[in-house]
Amino acid sequence: LRPGSPGVTSPGAGSSRFIARGAGSGSGANDPARWVSLLVYRVAAARADATRYAKVEQRISADAKLVFGYRNLGGAYRNLMILAVNAKGRVFWYYPAYRRGDTDPKSVAITAGTHQLGDEVQHDLSAGGALRLIAVFSRRPLQVSQVERAVGRALREAGSLEQLERLPLGAPGQTAQVTRLLRVTP
Repeated sequence: LRPGSPGVTSPGAGSSRFIARGAGSGSGANDPARWVSLLVYRVAAARADATRYAKVEQRISADAKLVFGYRNLGGAYRNLMILAVNAKGRVFWYYPAYRRGDTDPKSVAITAGTHQLGDEVQHDLSAGGALRLIAVFSRRPLQVSQVERAVGRALREAGSLEQLERLPLGAPGQTAQVTRLLRVTP
C-alpha cells in the first residue's frame, strides 16, 4: 500500500475511510474515538514484480484478499482487533490470526500514527450476503473468546447484521469501534 500507487489513494483521502462509531456529529474534540479509523484495501492485481491494491468501498468478492491499515492519531488506544461477522453469526478473524480453536489470541499491539498491517488475508466468504466488518481499538488487550461472546450477544440484541453497530465490550472509553456493512459478491 503506497500512496500514489495505481488504484490506491492516500489513506484518509476522500470520504470512504472507515470512521469510528461516535466520531460524527456530537462527539467532543477530546473523544479519543474521533482519532481512529480503519483503512481497508483489496488485492486488485498481483504480479511477480508488483501488487496493486484498491480501496474497499461497499462490496467485496467472496475470494477477496484484504489488506488493512489503521489511523490512531491520539495514541489513546494500544490494541487492535479486526474481524468480520456474517448474517449467521460466523466470525472471520483478520487480526489477530486465529487458526486453531484451542487457542485464545489477544489483540495486536498498535502505536500512534497511520500504519499498514501488511498481511494479505483471505477467508472463504462463499456464503455471500452481508458481512459486518468490525475493528476494535482498545486501551487493554482483549481475547478472541471475549469478543466472540460479545458478537453473539450483540447480534441477538440487534436482531440483524444490518442493525449491529457496536459490541458490548466494557466501560465507555475503553474501546473505540469502527464498523462497516459490506456486501459479498460471488
